[in-house]
Amino acid sequence: MKLRVHMSLALVLAMAMTAALRASDPVGVYAVIDKVVFVPNDTQPTAVQIVGAFSFAVPRAKDGTQPKPAGSFGEERLANVYTAIQRGYLYFTCAKGKEATCVNEWRDLASLAGKGEIVGFGFRYDTTPRVRKTTEKIESPDVYATNIGVVRMDKAMISPDLAAALKAAGAK
Repeated sequence: MKLRVHMSLALVLAMAMTAALRASDPVGVYAVIDKVVFVPNDTQPTAVQIVGAFSFAVPRAKDGTQPKPAGSFGEERLANVYTAIQRGYLYFTCAKGKEATCVNEWRDLASLAGKGEIVGFGFRYDTTPRVRKTTEKIESPDVYATNIGVVRMDKAMISPDLAAALKAAGAK
């Protein structure tokens, strides 16, 4: 009997941990990238311009609830809500000491540019870039957040409606 109770508790704990893992989505930005421009040049970039369609993680409110703004995607109960799609460009520089990691990730993003693939990058809790209009002057870069690297996203890995919207916005 005691063994059965311990086994039941272990099963419940395992199920709870699985749910928590599934609910934690560390990606800060989902995107379909059209073009990547290294600044000032390709060989020693200190900044990067990423042109495409973007959706950003919506952070939880201070009270722990997950807001879901109009036009956003995902599920509040899983805390994986992402903003409405925005087209334009992101402009990043790198935090001191993380330059090599940033440049490697930027090169990964460049290798996927123009292919219509959905990619994830940045960190949900540390990514707040501003989407600029393509006609806007390139200045005042945001700091690029590193986390899990650049991840190619399968449609099954993210909300189907977000995947469809990114693909449609990326095709323009």
